[in-house]
Amino acid sequence: MCIGFGLLATTTLVASTRADSQTVHGMVRDQLDQTVAGALVILYDTSGFKIGQAPVDFDGRYVVEAPRPGRYYLRVLRIGYEPWKSPDFELTSAPYHLPIEVDQILVTLPPITVASQNRCESLPTDGAATAALWEAVSVALASNRWTMERRLYRFRTTITKRITDAFGELLEEEAGSVGGFSSWPFQSVDPDVLAERGFVQDAVGGPIYYGPDTEVLFSDSFLEQHCWGLATNDTASLVGLTFTPTTDRDVPDIEGVLWLEQESLELQNLEFLYTNLERWVPDGSAGGFYEFQRLPNNSWIMNRWQLRAPRPRTLPGNRFRRVVGGFAESTGVVTNVFTSAGDLIFQAQ
Repeated sequence: MCIGFGLLATTTLVASTRADSQTVHGMVRDQLDQTVAGALVILYDTSGFKIGQAPVDFDGRYVVEAPRPGRYYLRVLRIGYEPWKSPDFELTSAPYHLPIEVDQILVTLPPITVASQNRCESLPTDGAATAALWEAVSVALASNRWTMERRLYRFRTTITKRITDAFGELLEEEAGSVGGFSSWPFQSVDPDVLAERGFVQDAVGGPIYYGPDTEVLFSDSFLEQHCWGLATNDTASLVGLTFTPTTDRDVPDIEGVLWLEQESLELQNLEFLYTNLERWVPDGSAGGFYEFQRLPNNSWIMNRWQLRAPRPRTLPGNRFRRVVGGFAESTGVVTNVFTSAGDLIFQAQ
């Protein structure tokens, strides 16, 4: 039996504006009258319900939709800065122009103590420190998703797949370079399906391990079914936003840490492990990581990733008992990023 990795298929996703929707649009500038790229604009109704969001493009422009006329307000999130909030405004059937001037107030995280690391928040927005980290994560991941959906870049990626035995000896290795519009490596499924059936699902040929994508990480089901907390690393250069499944989860799930740079709050990587697996799977043996890179124009890409999982072996004479037969590993490294016109904007060192 083999381990299946859900690889992301290249698809065309084009954002469109519905004819019956209302739009808010404008430029985002700072107090020095410079355009602000890479921020995230979020639309709320006056009850505080999130209606929609859109990243600010490379020229500082934003467009966000509302489903109907009414009273709304905007929040602007920027990595490393305090959020900005607009006054309430009235949307009618006509597009609404709202220029934005954001403040230059840096985020100051409260001290992260042992007590705060051990505290669990029901949502990543419940505590001041977890909320600040989640906002920074949201900006980076929303920018990554926006970039992928609009097919702004072409990627050249080296993919390496390895098969080892149960003792780590290499049995097979295959490496190759692929091109395409997406840098998100693993396919996930509908978040509600993962919430019900879990991140590891049986299939012909062996279990399929699904990695978390942006839709999953932002979904209400994922946010509500995980406990959120804080972590620091040994050098104190990174600060982490942790997530673990709630105690009522009885299907395969994931736990992990989103690591951010302590000073700038830039997203560095996501580490995760699969949990609540079958008894034959050793603890900590199935998991992966994603590494992120900010480009010069403030857009974000995933530039390196890995997924590792054990391969089952059925014992002779007992087809119902599984043991570890080896491991499958898939690693990807983005070596080059080009604009749709073919201009090189990133090259791995």
